[in-house]
Amino acid sequence: AGGNMLIITGLRPNLQLYQAASIDLLVFLFAAIIWNFGFLICTVDRLQTEIEQLANEDELTGIANRRMFMNRLTEICKKREGVNFSMLLFDLDRFKAINDKHGHAAGDAALKYAAAVIKKQLRPGDVFARLGGDEFGLLLPTTTVAEATAIAKRIVSAVKATTFSWGSLELGLTVSIGIASSKGSMISPETLMESADCALYETKRRGRDGYSLFAAPLEPASNIVRLGDFSSTGSAART
Repeated sequence: AGGNMLIITGLRPNLQLYQAASIDLLVFLFAAIIWNFGFLICTVDRLQTEIEQLANEDELTGIANRRMFMNRLTEICKKREGVNFSMLLFDLDRFKAINDKHGHAAGDAALKYAAAVIKKQLRPGDVFARLGGDEFGLLLPTTTVAEATAIAKRIVSAVKATTFSWGSLELGLTVSIGIASSKGSMISPETLMESADCALYETKRRGRDGYSLFAAPLEPASNIVRLGDFSSTGSAART
């Protein structure tokens, strides 16, 4: 078409047909190269997005994985001096018993179910991740201790209120949660994780199905957890 246009418009009236055909072929090849280059760029972008997703997403539950969680935690610990942020660590109670009694497929389904229930209790911007096994982490930017406690209470109640169905079985699920907060001070990711883990251990020690808050100040050498009495549901009530 390009060669014929040169003849028709009078730009190259003496152009031979074979020359016009050669020009048409070159135009076609050039257009094909441009199209393929654009397709290649789109394909590379898509593959890069998929690779990033695989690197940051838990394959089983579809939420963030430990790598992404720790990266975000490190970022927020560096940048959030003077701003409150909190973290929750929690386990699915008696998860090993589900695996042992009903099989690993049932255990995987229980993890996916619990993750879906918990996601419904979260806010935009919260970072929810599976850290490994039945352990989950929740990073709460610009969140006070009181707000983090309210979210933990909401999660405990939501999981307990639902029933997980597996075949003909209906299983009740509960979670144990440990809460730690920066209280506006600079803190390392390791210290915050350790503090939340101490609070989680205390919840388990008190009977599971609840939440515990690590006491302030958050110091690496401290392992104090202040708790009130447990309610009838087993949840720890903070004073």
